Amino acid sequence: MKLEKYIKEYSVPHPLLLDISSIMKTSEEPNRCSICDKTAAKCTCAGCKSYFCVKHFNEHRQQLSMKFDVDIKNVQEELLTQINQLDKPITPSAELLSQIDQWESETIENVHERAVKLRYQLTELVNQDRNQLINQYKILTNEINTLKEDDDFAEDDIERLRTTINQIQISLEQLITPSKTKFILVENNEIDWNHLINVEEKTKLCELM
Repeated sequence: MKLEKYIKEYSVPHPLLLDISSIMKTSEEPNRCSICDKTAAKCTCAGCKSYFCVKHFNEHRQQLSMKFDVDIKNVQEELLTQINQLDKPITPSAELLSQIDQWESETIENVHERAVKLRYQLTELVNQDRNQLINQYKILTNEINTLKEDDDFAEDDIERLRTTINQIQISLEQLITPSKTKFILVENNEIDWNHLINVEEKTKLCELM
């Protein structure tokens, strides 16, 4: 239906004309200042998206500058004062240092106890050969005395006893001049001292945005 016929029959504007006129009216409406409500608002704030006239836009910028000084610059200066206090190294808490001292003392004590046991063990091993040699000599002496008293020995007994005496003499020489390689210390190098005790950061600093 043509526009002229529609208007003539219904005596009202066509809806299309209403939409067009509404758009034209909206686009032609001037921006008003958010402060004084005047229509001469030619300035827009990129932050708050508000419209201002030149006068109130300048005032708005001054207010923003004051807010920046109060909220940012002043706080920054206070922060700088606190940062300057970090020139000296921070002393760890006495409680944590005490825990490390306690661990050190306990570790030293454990190492000392282990060293005492090792010395005792080494002494026992060294004297084990001594006691064995003395015992062998006593057995040999008893046998020699018995054979002599009973007059009950032959050539093979003399040969056997002589061999035993020679063996005891060899063992005695080894015992008097002990070899350094007879006993060795077996160290356990699997202990990772770097991970035996650690200091870990429980909370981290906030990351900057």
